[in-house]
Amino acid sequence: MSARPVLSRALVGGVMFLAVGVLALVLSSDLSPGTLRVVGPGALPMAVGLGLVLLSVVLIVKAIREPDAWVTSEDDAPEPWGRLRVAAVVALIVAYIAALPHAGFLLASFVLMSALFAIGAKKPLSPMPLVAGALASGTAWALFVLILDVRLPKGLLG
Repeated sequence: MSARPVLSRALVGGVMFLAVGVLALVLSSDLSPGTLRVVGPGALPMAVGLGLVLLSVVLIVKAIREPDAWVTSEDDAPEPWGRLRVAAVVALIVAYIAALPHAGFLLASFVLMSALFAIGAKKPLSPMPLVAGALASGTAWALFVLILDVRLPKGLLG
């Protein structure tokens, strides 16, 4: 009986991140990267896309060259709630994008960050996710509005 080839998580993840990196590069190609003095709107998406592509290629090459290094035992089974958490994060980001113009940056970011911290917390119903969400959203707001002078949606609070 011959062994059936198994796709490792590293290989599948590498290919998926490669696709996301290439997509980021393609979608940001219409944006100006700017110069070293004045960074344009395309600089960050291009840098992230390039970083994803480079790291993905390294991961794919390592997964192909050393397939046994990525094999996991049955003891390393994924957490039972792992897929549900991933689905919740995706749903939260979609809801955030939809709510941002109506609720405003500060309120929508507070809800998003608090929920994300609750998903990752050992005690999700403790006050810590709310405190961390308030600090994260307040810091992001201060950075964009006060330091970078970026206009953000005010929504319900505006």
